[in-house]
Amino acid sequence: MARRWCWTFNVVNRSKIILHRHGLAFFNQFIVRSCHNNPATTAIKDIFQDLGPQFYAQGSKIRFIHQPEDFYQELLSKIKISKRRITLASLYIGNGNLEQQLINQLQQASTSSIQQNRPLDVDILLDYTRGSRGQHNSRQMLLPLISESCGNVNVALYHTPHLRGALKTLIPERFNETIGLSHLKVYLFDDDVIISGANLSDSYFVNRQDRYVVIEDNREFANFFQDVVKVVSKYSLQLQADDTTKMLKNVTVHPYKNNDNSRDFIKTMRNDILQLLNNYKNMMDENPVSESDTIIFPLIQMGPLEIRCDEKATQRLFASLQKESKLLLASGYFNLIEQYLTTILTQSKGGYQILTASPEANGFYGASGIAGFIPDSYTYIARQFYRRIINDNLDQRIKLLEYERQGWTFHVKGLWYYYQQQQLPSMTLIGSSNFGYRSTYRDLEAQIAIVTCDDHLRQLMKVEEDSIFFYGKNVNENVFQSKGRKVAFWVQMVTKYILWKFL
Repeated sequence: MARRWCWTFNVVNRSKIILHRHGLAFFNQFIVRSCHNNPATTAIKDIFQDLGPQFYAQGSKIRFIHQPEDFYQELLSKIKISKRRITLASLYIGNGNLEQQLINQLQQASTSSIQQNRPLDVDILLDYTRGSRGQHNSRQMLLPLISESCGNVNVALYHTPHLRGALKTLIPERFNETIGLSHLKVYLFDDDVIISGANLSDSYFVNRQDRYVVIEDNREFANFFQDVVKVVSKYSLQLQADDTTKMLKNVTVHPYKNNDNSRDFIKTMRNDILQLLNNYKNMMDENPVSESDTIIFPLIQMGPLEIRCDEKATQRLFASLQKESKLLLASGYFNLIEQYLTTILTQSKGGYQILTASPEANGFYGASGIAGFIPDSYTYIARQFYRRIINDNLDQRIKLLEYERQGWTFHVKGLWYYYQQQQLPSMTLIGSSNFGYRSTYRDLEAQIAIVTCDDHLRQLMKVEEDSIFFYGKNVNENVFQSKGRKVAFWVQMVTKYILWKFL
């Protein structure tokens, strides 16, 4: 069906031209050694290969950042040296000094490029509701950047089509973010891409632990993610220099003004995203590389649009895990959908270590109002899962841990895959998804699966994993019965019957 849709967005045509111009010589630089006969990578590729395009890379061109401050410095550095394009997709941009320095660096790069007659395209995608929260918000931070540009800076604010009508009128600020968000975290500079779960806010640059992978010198991969962001931005509200917003003139649907219960908007945007995925998949399939040490699978999840690549990949991975293989999974907000939980408990044969945030490491710990009870909701969800593990006598196969680190919060998400007693992981999932209900059904998410037989990259995966799980403490019933861990009955009921669909 996707092959017959009329593609009205020009971004894919550019990639076809690049591929035609450079031919397979462009990809030959990635050929290092074959993973064709490697059983681990073959098993993983079979899970992912029909879910979208796959991109080839050298393991030597991929690295992990471990510390928030290094992530911040990496952003500043790459902004400074970018020549052609900068694309930033985040939930929001904070309003502190570090964020202002980041925006100042963007402004300097943009101004310098214009002075040198080599305009630098800057595209920023944020969520409308989160980016508009409060008086001094992301929009206010970015207005000078827009007004001082020469039309080369575009800021788009994605608005979920499910927040409309009475809901949009009645639900107050902050709570309206529970309906749906753009949760993409993509930071792109020329042909380098950082995929992360971190937002552009001060705590993510200081003491909020997340993950960050840098894929360098990979034009097709960068083109793909720029095009994903451009399609989402196309269907988003465009921020103007006077702080008003409007849709693009050539977009005839609207996320919340149409009286069609959002059907036309969802259908039109869904078609464009699917066509993008289909075009890139065809392009890469038509020019396969028989030898490569690393393959990257983008896994797009856009529940409101019924696009569920990441969900399918994750479910298959859980279901196929064999007895002598294992997965290490991390989620800062542990609320796995029932499909995942049932598969882990009843179908998977391999081992699991699952790391989530302790109450003190939860980003909502100490928050005012109703938000202050959210860590208790996650405690209740984790306790229910732990008791299912115990009741099914699976505590030797499945281990639950909590991240505890004084003065730090935990925002890590992703997993590491070990094939049949191997000492190093062969694959990692990294991106924005927490594997929970809202990640699956409400928000726009993007993860990537990095599959490799390059031992150096596998070692880097292991080092990153160790640095995170070092702070994991085993959970047992005594932990849930300890002082301060009792969850009020009303919180249990609200979580069980209402709140779990918004976490």
